[in-house]
Amino acid sequence: LKECGPMILDALIKIKDEVDPTLTFRRSCREGICGSCAMNINGKNGLACLLYIEPCAQAIEIQPLPHTYVVKDLVPDLTNFYN
Repeated sequence: LKECGPMILDALIKIKDEVDPTLTFRRSCREGICGSCAMNINGKNGLACLLYIEPCAQAIEIQPLPHTYVVKDLVPDLTNFYN
């Protein structure tokens, strides 16, 4: 937490850059406007760019949006939303 920004999205970017470059997720505006970083975080749907990393020792569970097909990792297929 001391080496990355305070948001879940910051941690995902750090993991992608330093641990697993194959990790795939969507991001765009980083301001909570576009909704591209929507995912299920600790059992609740939310935007990774708006959710803070709580300063506790508990692990954070991140999954793709429920009830959607998964393209890869945290990227849901949003085709049905645009039809």
